[in-house]
Order: sequence, then C-alpha cells, then structure tokens
Amino acid sequence: MNGRRTINNKMMEEKDEYWNCVIGPAKRSELPHGADFPLRLGVREKFEEMLGRDAAICSSGWGMDEETRSICSRIGLLSITDPSGDKLRRIIEVLDSGFLNFPDLEK
Repeated sequence: MNGRRTINNKMMEEKDEYWNCVIGPAKRSELPHGADFPLRLGVREKFEEMLGRDAAICSSGWGMDEETRSICSRIGLLSITDPSGDKLRRIIEVLDSGFLNFPDLEK
C-alpha cells in the first residue's frame, strides 16, 4: 500500500493509526513479575502476522486505575466525538504546560 486511498474520487493521504487495548481489572497480587510481557509479546506476534512487519512501537504495563482507564478511553474517542480537535488541543495544552509534570516519552 502506498499510504493513499480514494475517498469521494479524491486521493487522500492515510494517517498512521495506533491500536489501543485496555484489559483487566486484576489485583497486583494476582500478577506474577513481568506479567505484561506475555500479553505484549502475543499482540506483537499477531501484528507481524497480519501486516508482515514488526511494529515500530509496542508498549504496555499494569498499574492503570479505573479513573485513568475511563479518562484514556474518553480521550481515545475524541477523534470521533470532537472532529474539530478543540477538546484534544485543550488537553494537550494542559499536559504541555508542565502543570501535571508528565515526562515527554516521545523523546
């Protein structure tokens, strides 16, 4: 695939998309050390099987609480529920302001 597709007879550049999955809940005491590895490995293997190439990124980890899961799920739907992008821009402004002191994991 060349990264283009036709929509309404116009060639459109396809954007990269990422798959997101949340699984659980589980108590920390139920999980063996390294419990995210077998799940991440299984997903990565299936990605390669489907697309014929390895994923550029595959991250996971236990520790998300219910409130954070709910927030992330709602943010993940913003491309559908907020097509203008206004709400996502405001969220990014808060994250970039240093108010929450999040590290930039992309660097």
